[in-house]
Amino acid sequence: MAEKSITLKLEEIQGMKKYYEQYLQDPVEHSVFFAKVNGVTITAFQSGTVRFQGASQDNVDKLVEKWKEKNEQSQNARKSSKKFIYLIVALIIFFVSTKAIGYFWGALNKKGIPSNFVIFMTIILGSIISSSVTLYLYFREKK
Repeated sequence: MAEKSITLKLEEIQGMKKYYEQYLQDPVEHSVFFAKVNGVTITAFQSGTVRFQGASQDNVDKLVEKWKEKNEQSQNARKSSKKFIYLIVALIIFFVSTKAIGYFWGALNKKGIPSNFVIFMTIILGSIISSSVTLYLYFREKK
């Protein structure tokens, strides 16, 4: 008997349940759903584990690959949206920090500090602050 398991989020398991609605049978203990499709028994548990069991390794592999691909696509979409969010956070922090630094250096500018120096320091310090905060958020999420 062929058997494979994958781990999915509960939202994805609910989507699987809707997809296999016509194949559903009485659920087993601690399962979200239980279905039989083309000689393969699919049991999705509340822990997020989905077990595929069947006589044919080929049929099991086809079903597992189908849901692995969908899972990978959704993960890639989440990763790209997170990168976009980090970019937006970095830009917001950069502009806010440069504005604040500009006010600080602007006061000194009236006392004779050249404006090129003010612009240079504003950009440098704003970049350091925004990149530091963005890197902190990025690595905090990795843990």
